Amino acid sequence: MTRGRVKWFSQMKGYGFLEGDSGQDVYVHYTAVSSQLDNFNEGTCVEFDVLDTERGLEATNVRVMEAAPIF
Repeated sequence: MTRGRVKWFSQMKGYGFLEGDSGQDVYVHYTAVSSQLDNFNEGTCVEFDVLDTERGLEATNVRVMEAAPIF
């Protein structure tokens, strides 16, 4: 499982890119997101699996991570 953040995501088009913890860009389609897309905005922290496809890296099993409380 890889951690990263939403780099950009188009609600209208249903796809975007995540930035993995090592800096790689990973394509994401809305069908791979297991949570509400309402909270899927730029900068949102996520966990995901990565598939290496013919077209490049693609995210699967994407989950929005719970934010840690700030004291």
